[in-house]
Amino acid sequence: MTNKEYMTAYLEDLEISEGGIEIMMLDEGIDPNISAEPNKCKMAVYNRFTMILKSSGSNKTEGGQATKWNMEAIKQFYSALCEELGIEKSGLLRPKIRNLSNHW
Repeated sequence: MTNKEYMTAYLEDLEISEGGIEIMMLDEGIDPNISAEPNKCKMAVYNRFTMILKSSGSNKTEGGQATKWNMEAIKQFYSALCEELGIEKSGLLRPKIRNLSNHW
């Protein structure tokens, strides 16, 4: 199994496009055609999803095409990935507490 096949199978349930998978591999310098390196692939996914969770616009519309993310599913996947990789979950998954008392 190659890195690309591994990533495709790993992200199948999230319906990540082939182009999205290729971008993740390019960004992390992963050769798609060599024997699978699961830890490198998972770190590439972790880095990409960290960026997605940090961005304010997770839903995009362009030229009549719309992309919508199930953010709750993404957060659950991200949380499980953090545990699997032994990475402390970032503040991205914690609810934000805001002081709105001045609006009363």
